Formats: sequence, structure tokens, C-alpha cells
Amino acid sequence: MCDVESLTKIFKEFDTDSSGQIDIKELKGMVKVYFETIGIQADAAMIKDTVYDLLKNLDDDGDGTISLDEWLQLAKDNKN
Repeated sequence: MCDVESLTKIFKEFDTDSSGQIDIKELKGMVKVYFETIGIQADAAMIKDTVYDLLKNLDDDGDGTISLDEWLQLAKDNKN
């Protein structure tokens, strides 16, 4: 289970421009690292599909980025 502190740390690591938002470019990097970590060689299409699935599920306000509040919703959802 993920806690708020851990999720905030992960968010800040992937918010490489410190904008307070994870944009598509940053999200692609995050997805690529995730696939590499679990040993999956993902092609560009797989990464793109995963990014858009994440945006669909996490981008509540539809602005094309993931804010810290949207990201932290993961912790709330995992507690239920």
C-alpha cells in the first residue's frame, strides 16, 4: 500500500521541471522507467497507450497533466 509521503516523493521525482504537474513528457519517462524496472521492453506504442490510460484515470480536471492532488488520490483509493 502506498502512503502519502511515499507518493509525494515519487511525484516530485517525476515532476522534473518542478512545475507541480506531471505532464505527458514526464509521464512517458515515468512509464518507461516502470516497464524497465519490471523487465518489460515496451515499444513507443505501449508507452503511449499506458500514458493515455493513466491520464484517463488520474487527470480529473482534464488539463492533460497530473497534479499532486490527483496523484495523491491514489493513496485514498488504495485505502478503500
